[in-house]
Amino acid sequence: MIPKTGLSTKDFIAPDSFDFRFSRLFRVGTTWGAASYLQILASELSDKLLAELLEMDAEMTITLHIQTVDQAAAVKSIKAKVSDIDKMKVEEQKKAARSGYDMDI
Repeated sequence: MIPKTGLSTKDFIAPDSFDFRFSRLFRVGTTWGAASYLQILASELSDKLLAELLEMDAEMTITLHIQTVDQAAAVKSIKAKVSDIDKMKVEEQKKAARSGYDMDI
């Protein structure tokens, strides 16, 4: 069959086009898809989350990338993030005060 058509095996198994014009959506041939990213930073993760995702009425592929982090390094990272957020809060309060707004907003 293939020699008579002039087509290769790839013509039969590969999609005829890929379309990645949209940031979150893509199209492979005539089929549309979407990609999402969810990052969860937690000391423990229940399998209930995965079960709830899988119970959704949608066709999807889920990939988990799990990375262990040393507890001391994690605590240090969290403290740094809290410090950064506090710094940003103070800066925004100063801007609000200079603009005549209540600092507690």
